[in-house]
Formats: sequence, C-alpha cells, structure tokens
Amino acid sequence: MVTTNNRSWKALLPRNGGIGVCPQIGRVKIPPVCPRSTLNLTGGRRIKTVRACWFEGDEARFVSLMPSTGRIRKELESLRGGETVEFIGRPCEWHDMSGQNYYIVIVTDMDVIGPESFGNMSKD
Repeated sequence: MVTTNNRSWKALLPRNGGIGVCPQIGRVKIPPVCPRSTLNLTGGRRIKTVRACWFEGDEARFVSLMPSTGRIRKELESLRGGETVEFIGRPCEWHDMSGQNYYIVIVTDMDVIGPESFGNMSKD
C-alpha cells in the first residue's frame, strides 16, 4: 500500500526496528492475530485502533496505532496480521472513559510491508 505522498520522514526511521522520538517515527510488527481495540471518547465517540509491537532485546513492547485521517483508518482496517508498519505520528498516553490507560500513536502517515518482505524484526 505505497502512496505517492512525500516520504522524506522515512529517512528518520530507526535502523534496528523499534520506535524513535517525537514526532514518533517507527517500525512495528502487527501480531498474527491483528488485535484491535476500541477507545471510548467523550461525547460517545469511539475510535478503533490496532495493537502493534516492537522488540527491545528479548522483550516485546506494545503500542496502539490510531488513525488521524480516513485514508489511514482504511489502511489500518486492511491489516490482517503479520505485516510490518512504518509510520510517523504523534505519541500520547490515552485515558479511556472506562479508566484504561493506553500508549498510542496518532498515525499521520504510514507504509505497510507484507509479512514476507521484511523478515524477523528481533535483535540481530
């Protein structure tokens, strides 16, 4: 799902996978089951997110990817699991109406790399 948008932000991607700094730039793996969650916003609005992970040593860290636009929402909805997502966005901690806390990234642009294209993201 490569688009024709300016991709200059990709030069800032961390070389060893993982997540960069603000603006949040990173490369994460979508687990095979492609877990999704719904955040409940004030006013009754609900936003669907996709859970993703990256590896730090022997540990997996998780983040929820939240769309910022309709195009990004469609790309996130099309994920089936096993893909790698390279993204840029705004990181934040989200406090759901139900009392749950989430580490999320509001994704402003992304690329999806198929499961066979990237290989293992764990440590070299």
